[in-house]
Amino acid sequence: MRLTQLTTEWGLSHLPPFVNKKYYIELENNHRTELPEIFPSGMALSLLKQESDTLYFSVSQTDNIPIQEISLVGQMRGDVYCVAQGKLKNELVIKIPTNNFPYQGIAEFALLNGQIEPVAERLVYLHPDNKLNITAEPVKKSF
Repeated sequence: MRLTQLTTEWGLSHLPPFVNKKYYIELENNHRTELPEIFPSGMALSLLKQESDTLYFSVSQTDNIPIQEISLVGQMRGDVYCVAQGKLKNELVIKIPTNNFPYQGIAEFALLNGQIEPVAERLVYLHPDNKLNITAEPVKKSF
């Protein structure tokens, strides 16, 4: 199945995976890369929207998985800055305030299932508007 044929109908961020179908990415230079096998059940984590003060994550699972407790852990530079928990039936939207993270840079969000096992991970670049402003003044008026 050619991925470019599906983008007009669903968009890449909402591509519905079908079991027993093979998917691949084909670049303009005709280089083709196969995508991993689709499993009949599982969970997914996606970033729906990023605002300056809030991140909106979608956590979903297939119908054949029972309702379970999930955790979304956000960390940056090796330190945990937030943990969100909830009960997941089909889909759950989780809002994370970005002011929990004191630095500009890449934050890692890990989805953990009810047995505290990692299921999915997403990287998000936080506080991109923070700029480093440097001014330099000479020590003498003339050299």
